[in-house]
Amino acid sequence: MMRATRKLMTIIFSALLLLLAVMGAQASAEEQIEIEVHHLLIREVGEGLEVREIITIQNSGEEIEPTEENPETLRISLPFSYTTLVFNAGVETEDDFEATGDGLALLVPIEPGEINLDFTYILKPHNQNYVLDKEIYYPTESIHFLLTEGLTMTDENLVHGGLLTMGEIVVNQYSWEEPAPGERFMSIISREEAESTGALERGYSSDGFHSEAHLRFWRMSPFSGVEPHLFLLVLVAIIGAAVYFTVKYTKKSDKTNQDEGNTDQVKQLEAKQQILLRKLADLKRQHQAGEIDDDRLEKLTKAYKEKLKEVKIQLKQMGR
Repeated sequence: MMRATRKLMTIIFSALLLLLAVMGAQASAEEQIEIEVHHLLIREVGEGLEVREIITIQNSGEEIEPTEENPETLRISLPFSYTTLVFNAGVETEDDFEATGDGLALLVPIEPGEINLDFTYILKPHNQNYVLDKEIYYPTESIHFLLTEGLTMTDENLVHGGLLTMGEIVVNQYSWEEPAPGERFMSIISREEAESTGALERGYSSDGFHSEAHLRFWRMSPFSGVEPHLFLLVLVAIIGAAVYFTVKYTKKSDKTNQDEGNTDQVKQLEAKQQILLRKLADLKRQHQAGEIDDDRLEKLTKAYKEKLKEVKIQLKQMGR
């Protein structure tokens, strides 16, 4: 009886050690990966937006090898609405990676040191806007977004760096500093509408008051029969009225532009709300089809519901 008990305890203890070793290996694999450089170059193409991601990855530990239990050695988040994924550098064949609905996974060993990935995909439009949503899996120094001039993006995590000239190209630059693993963002990308501006130039010049030329000009003008000072008074009144109505119109125009800006923001938030609802429905479908496990379903559902709650609060604050 004692021998049987000892044997059973030995088996249980060995199994626990094996389990802890596997968990430790997975944890260390995640901890030894760091994203040093992450750039997204975004430009308009015929069928949507072309997004090129250039990522420099640092493996500070030992080689990470795929196993039967966990064939993925590295995971990169991709937007929900991406299509046409093409690798420019980092993998040799299509068997080296696996693309899913919300990301891609490398299936090859990750050697120690620096690894560079370069891939391109297409974002399809949604209600004339584009949605770029990503999740952070590894410690990252910063993410930089470079959009061709005329494109803008919105998200509370992003800092707008203004326009940047790169050779003959002008780009709109945004950055996200030190995003933490587990963080998500969802940005609406849209085309910036050019503001219409007008200018009315007015001026007056002369060679001097009451000079001979000045008097000669007045006598030859159609207003020579009018008392000059009365004419000047009427002219000042007309200019004053013009200035008054110009200022009044400008204030009204500014209010109209503000209302239009609020309308555009509401449209973006409503588009974001519809996309999040669709994502929640797709998550259930993917879970039922066995494409994602219970843990990932719970994690993504929680993240999308939190985003949905934020969007609803913003819409409510705008009277929707």
